[in-house]
Amino acid sequence: MNQGERGQARLESLTSLRFFAALYILLYHARPQFDILTFLPKEYEFPQGVTFFFILSGFILTYVYRDISSKGECKAFWIKRLARLWPLHLFWLFAAILALPTSYLFPYKLNASDYGLALLSNFFLIQTWMPNTQMGFSFNPPAWSIANELFFYAMFPLSLWLFKSKQIFLKMLPIVVPAIAVVLFVGYAQVEHLPKMCYGLSQQSLIFTNPLVRILDFNLGMILAFIYFRTSDYFQKSYWLNSLIEMFLVIYVACSVALTPYVRTMLSNINEPFAFWFANSAMVWLPFSLLILFCAYGKGLVSEILLRPSLRFLGEISFSLYLCHFTFFLFYRARLTEHRSDFDFLAFMALCLVSSYLGYRFIEKPARAFVARKLSSSEPKQSSLDVQSESTCRHSDQTMEPDTCPGK
Repeated sequence: MNQGERGQARLESLTSLRFFAALYILLYHARPQFDILTFLPKEYEFPQGVTFFFILSGFILTYVYRDISSKGECKAFWIKRLARLWPLHLFWLFAAILALPTSYLFPYKLNASDYGLALLSNFFLIQTWMPNTQMGFSFNPPAWSIANELFFYAMFPLSLWLFKSKQIFLKMLPIVVPAIAVVLFVGYAQVEHLPKMCYGLSQQSLIFTNPLVRILDFNLGMILAFIYFRTSDYFQKSYWLNSLIEMFLVIYVACSVALTPYVRTMLSNINEPFAFWFANSAMVWLPFSLLILFCAYGKGLVSEILLRPSLRFLGEISFSLYLCHFTFFLFYRARLTEHRSDFDFLAFMALCLVSSYLGYRFIEKPARAFVARKLSSSEPKQSSLDVQSESTCRHSDQTMEPDTCPGK
């Protein structure tokens, strides 16, 4: 087994982590509807799960696509990423429109004259590219992060080129530019006394869902991948040492999440917008990054557990779960208001999981396979040796989304 294959096998453990991040967000959204979830503290910053997704996305894409450079490779990358996001997003966008009352499609009241603009911005996944709370959370609110991902994908080839540059100034730009954006937006929110959430411009739309701010999470994931390239060989010897480190990191993540409300309260006395941004992003950068890094090394007990087929399957359907769960939650609130029992919650979870699998099986996978066939048919024929080397990577295409062999 070559280095690329070994790395690919190890990184499959990260697939399972995606499910736990998606479940974390699902429970946060479902808490108001089901009595069984009232034990979850209101103060926890459950949207931190999105920060995990952004860091992990930057890490995985850099691991897989670190060698892209030509216009053709960038074009293929963008097409594959669109095939990953768009079909499933469109399905749940129109499912929400058909299943929910109009009032539930706009958690923040939107003028009727803006409905068309909101639909178009959601259709093209650019609803967060303008700092407007009503637009960003319209129709299927979790899709705001997918719109951010699309922005990250658009910037990824440039960010990758800058990170690989030999000039220190250029290397720093993918971090310095969004960091400046954070300072400016946080400062503006403080000076203008922007409320956390309101119609139009708010801390939520300017700091939390703004892709110019959140790309900092994604770019940190890219840096994490470069750290992985340089350090992976140093953590391949001791199973028990790696197991202890991984278990410590799980506890570290849990403690960071638990302590976040207290840190945010302290910081709010100084600068409330900064506290809002810090609690949802910077507070968990280090614990999330270290957990991703050591699970990528894949040499400990936690990684071993995450490689179990059942958890990997849940990780594979996690994107579909993330997109579908809020529509079902709003359906319960709109149509089944009194259904709050433990059984109702189990039915809700079963509905989400089954729908997630169906979306993954009949929408997500076919769309990606169709695009892969189209792209492969437009490329020059490869030698039998090239075909054989790439075939070794296809087993985990649905877990890591490689689309190309990492070992090359």
